[in-house]
Amino acid sequence: MDRTPGYWLLALVAVVAVTAAATGSAPQQAPAPTPASERLASFATRQHMEKASLFQNLKFRNIGPVDRSCGTGGARRSARAKHLCDEREADPAPARPGGGR
Repeated sequence: MDRTPGYWLLALVAVVAVTAAATGSAPQQAPAPTPASERLASFATRQHMEKASLFQNLKFRNIGPVDRSCGTGGARRSARAKHLCDEREADPAPARPGGGR
């Protein structure tokens, strides 16, 4: 007996339906909300940790996102990415302070 792809699809749907019906999963209840006193205590702890941190005066700077699609890494590029890379190579944007585009 020759089994067509439609047969296997129907068999898969039947197995999924039977499995879903057999589990009989009841809707899960949402967790109880955290009391306000606990949230405020956690916030106070966070503020204390930020003030006591060794990194409190360290300023972070975003260095990305980095456009890696225009490189020569051999990665596949979509038609849109290739178009953008070709435009950028033809008329590169002036560099911003600190590098990047």
